[in-house]
Amino acid sequence: ISTLDKYSEALRLADRNGFDKGGRVYHETKELIDFRNSLIHFQHYTAPSRLKTARKITTFLETKKIRPLVIGEFPYSYLTGPTAQWASVAAIQFFTQFCKLLHAGSPEDKKLRGMSAN
Repeated sequence: ISTLDKYSEALRLADRNGFDKGGRVYHETKELIDFRNSLIHFQHYTAPSRLKTARKITTFLETKKIRPLVIGEFPYSYLTGPTAQWASVAAIQFFTQFCKLLHAGSPEDKKLRGMSAN
């Protein structure tokens, strides 16, 4: 079961509304997890299936105006300040959205309403 599916299951078990799977926050979190997996479970990106994954992630990062270092190969060429900033913001937005969904209608709801998940 994927990481995002685990969070969705937690919301379901708590009888809460789920994530908007077509939404930006969910999509960016999926891309962040894919990027993380490419770093942690690194394999050379020469096989066609690996090249497809690398192209998908680099295309997404480039839409965020994140450029690779001149030297190095994927994914290490993307270990830059802008990548770290994007990853941090994406993670915060995901957890903010998760907490809002989890606590909707509870006493914590009022506190969370002021937090932005955009």
